[in-house]
Amino acid sequence: MLLPSGTRLGPYEITAPLGAGGMGEVYRARDARLGRDVAIKVLPGEVASDPERRARFEREARAVAALDHPHICGIYDVGEANGTHYLVMPLLEGQTLAARLERGPLPLADALTIASEIADALDRAHRQGIVHRDLKPANVMLTKSGVKLLDFGLAKLRPVAGAVALSDARSATTTAGTAEGTILGTIHYMAPEQVEGKEADHRADIWALGAVLYEMVTGERPFQGNTAASVMGAILKDAPAPVSTRQPLTPAALDVLVEECLAKTPDERWQSAGDLRRQLRRVASAGAAAQAAPIARSRPWAVVGLVVAAATVAAGGTWRLMTGSPAPSFASPAPVIRFQLTLPPNLALVPEQPPAVSPDGSRLALVAYDRDTNRRQIFLRAVSSVTAQAVGGTNDAQYPFWSPDGTKLAFFSHSRLRTVELTSGAVQDVAPVPNPGGPGVWIGPDILYPRSTGPVTRVAAAGGPTASVSTFDTAREVNQSIAGVLPDGRVLVSSQAGLFVADRAGATARVSEAITMPAALLTADAEGGEAVVIAYVSNGRLMAQRLRMSDLEAIGAPAELAAEASRLVTQSARPLSASANVLAFTSRSDVQTRPTWVGRDGTVLGPAASLTGQLRDIRLSPDGRRISLARFSEQGRFELVLVDLQRDTVSRLATELSFQQPSWAPDGLSLFGVGQQGTGARAIYRVAAREGAVAEEILLPPNATPANPQLSPDGALLSYAYTDAHGGFDIYLRPLAERGVGRPLVSGESYDAGGKVSPDGRWIAYHSNENGVLNVFVRSFPSGQDKLQVSVDGGQRPSWRRDGKELYFLAPDGGLVAAALAGEESLTVVRRERLFTAPVDSTFGTPGATLFDPAPDGQRFVMLVPTSTVPQPVTVIVNWQTLLLAR
Repeated sequence: MLLPSGTRLGPYEITAPLGAGGMGEVYRARDARLGRDVAIKVLPGEVASDPERRARFEREARAVAALDHPHICGIYDVGEANGTHYLVMPLLEGQTLAARLERGPLPLADALTIASEIADALDRAHRQGIVHRDLKPANVMLTKSGVKLLDFGLAKLRPVAGAVALSDARSATTTAGTAEGTILGTIHYMAPEQVEGKEADHRADIWALGAVLYEMVTGERPFQGNTAASVMGAILKDAPAPVSTRQPLTPAALDVLVEECLAKTPDERWQSAGDLRRQLRRVASAGAAAQAAPIARSRPWAVVGLVVAAATVAAGGTWRLMTGSPAPSFASPAPVIRFQLTLPPNLALVPEQPPAVSPDGSRLALVAYDRDTNRRQIFLRAVSSVTAQAVGGTNDAQYPFWSPDGTKLAFFSHSRLRTVELTSGAVQDVAPVPNPGGPGVWIGPDILYPRSTGPVTRVAAAGGPTASVSTFDTAREVNQSIAGVLPDGRVLVSSQAGLFVADRAGATARVSEAITMPAALLTADAEGGEAVVIAYVSNGRLMAQRLRMSDLEAIGAPAELAAEASRLVTQSARPLSASANVLAFTSRSDVQTRPTWVGRDGTVLGPAASLTGQLRDIRLSPDGRRISLARFSEQGRFELVLVDLQRDTVSRLATELSFQQPSWAPDGLSLFGVGQQGTGARAIYRVAAREGAVAEEILLPPNATPANPQLSPDGALLSYAYTDAHGGFDIYLRPLAERGVGRPLVSGESYDAGGKVSPDGRWIAYHSNENGVLNVFVRSFPSGQDKLQVSVDGGQRPSWRRDGKELYFLAPDGGLVAAALAGEESLTVVRRERLFTAPVDSTFGTPGATLFDPAPDGQRFVMLVPTSTVPQPVTVIVNWQTLLLAR
């Protein structure tokens, strides 16, 4: 029933009806408090009367309100008055895209602009874990300031279970006042997985945008039919006629773009709205490179394989990265081709692990987590294939890199540098490396590798003694990364202090202060051996700079290889890999999580807060009323946030720092964590637990990277993990009131971190790979003398119950394990119980990242549960050398 003019809903007075739809009536109203006109949407009765759906609506509305994007219609308020539930939005002046399409197709330039703005809005929402699910022309408002996308997230509230039934479509249409048997407009924009009643993710929105773009350009919907069944059948089975057959002047690149939007399976579509937006802009600008890019993506893998092979031949043969082998001539520039690869659905790329391109450019070595086997290992993916093959003997691998002839891979696993022969599968131990700092370089008979701190190290590939290759500035450097090796054997090293070159004697000289970590040598033999090309990140862009071989002075201006490089998978190691013609890099994962309560039996009890994002390091406050989190921001760094669980409000702290691994002081008035200003050294900071508080530096270990700081229950002792120049990761202890680094509590060549002091202050739990695999241990505190291994077959990320009688940790297969402990002077494990498979994404973050925290009684856990995952793509650029010539 329509509300009459003059009806009061809280401070809002209804002045006129604006329309009605599946999610309720919309009215024009006057905000008496602020003296402005607004739009009010009144929820349908079936939503308002269902407490669960109403609560979900309010959470979704808060999430949408936080988006604050120029092309998303914001939400001012959510309220209830006299049993009427409503939300308040800006009153937009303009017309819907549906109304505009009634007059026919749009000019191509206008259609591309509108589609680009929609994609921009979707990209922002998807990164926050919000999927529209009902994108259609009626939900796109055209205003003087551009597109405004309506009804974000609200389609999720509709009571649809399973596939759309014919009667549902007809009755919904009849309710809207149209003829019996005609079709509800929404169906035309539903992706195949939605039609089949399957779970839909952000790629359903990409399908819908493809359908909307098709209609804007041609004036016709891509899938036609006289009944709901025939339309759904067309969506599931038919391919629409190319756009160019309906509009002959349409560029071929747009045909390919729309075709990939409307791919039947989500894995074959554009994988992110951000990529789609950039491609729409390229098509609009009609640049030569823009025309090439979608062609490479469209026929996915056979065409790409031919292109890569042809490019290799055209370049004059195979060039081997950083080995001094003959390099291709750049005299005949080939077209630049960009595309993205994603892994099969059962595989997830492991964060902080860049890809490795084979010397001939035909294959990628990727570190991925297999959800079917719960294993993390190396997978080989041919550039021209959609499949990936596991490499045996590489469990828990890190940072793979190729041998010069492409027959072997080197990698780090279980505190060792190892090699694997790809044909026979033979694995060889090379050297102990407790804490590798990034990919190494295989140069002739030797392997060079970086450590998490300290100088670059050399070892024979067959094994043997190690030796330092570079000098290390303890005052200015935290760690070093190998950018590459020059043909004369000199090593290019990048760090926080700049780009350096080390000669065979280990003497190190700075080449550039502007080129800092991360950096990568792309070619060691350009321009007939007269120059090298180095890639680096500057102002969020991936740049390439030619350097003269003789003195490594810059030649000319740098060239841009890729924008938005602030999201490179790592900012502390060589972030990309290249052959003569193929360059590849990976962006950070867009795993969106939400704090969620999970019962001891594994039942998901519901969200603890409405906050979503790339979150980690979740900790409950001592009183259980707040949680602290590290949230990855759009600026490419983590920020510290607090969430009030009762008010569902978010506060930002220490905004001047990149802040991770927060832990609460026992009194709940402050937090300790690891902070970093810009590219400077990481230090331990204390920050008051209030909005806008500024952090205070507590400890800056020299020549080290601290982690996992925690204050003892009496507030007297600070424990933390400490990476020293010898490459070990130890746990240190220091009186809070004193200065200096303190003393080691757990030390050795192994990785010892993740320390959590027990509630009574007598024990400290941590994980260590001292026996080759991460396991959970407990030591007496603060002496560290008595030691107990708690996990048996692996474990990490320990956390105590509030009474100290149970210790929880994650098993290698993702199971949450509860270990009951007993004893006064010494502890024993009374029982180990696998509670449930934790619904967390353990591939995000290092083992020191906290993904769960138990409630005081151990009967439920607050966990970072994924809400949506944007697949982490590998960006591939074929013929990247042409970009150097085009500057």
